[in-house]
Amino acid sequence: MERMQRVLDASISVIGEERSLYDLAHNFLDMGRYSQAKKLFDTPGLRYNHDKTDLIMGSLQKRGLYEAMEQMVRQTSQLFACDRNFMYSRLLSACRDDADRATEAWVMMQEEGHSPSNRLRNQMAAIMQKAGREVPFEHKMPQRKTKATDGSTEAKASEPDSSS
Repeated sequence: MERMQRVLDASISVIGEERSLYDLAHNFLDMGRYSQAKKLFDTPGLRYNHDKTDLIMGSLQKRGLYEAMEQMVRQTSQLFACDRNFMYSRLLSACRDDADRATEAWVMMQEEGHSPSNRLRNQMAAIMQKAGREVPFEHKMPQRKTKATDGSTEAKASEPDSSS
């Protein structure tokens, strides 16, 4: 533990405390050491860093570490100014082909008391509908206007953007 503290201290002096804490938390998430990652995210004064969060979530998603992503979403809920819609959107994009995991993410939102944006609700609804499941909330697909072949305008249901 003493050696790890020396490495952390050296990292802090080079790249700063916030980036060092995020980097170390990322490593702990990679290794499945979630309690250590949580301790880092619980550091007093640590603020939400969108760029680092995006990088970590993308890295975990690429390697199929869904549980680590889920843990990160849970562990960052208390970070000041944390973009919860972004966090849940990344989690849903990782499980876009797994309605059971998407349902778990929905339950997490409810337990946290997070009120999802319309875009996040659309993303969730698309996953559930694709799997032939009932959407767990009242939902209408957003309408987008398209030009008909006769030049008139008609409304058409659009698919939500699941890339974010």
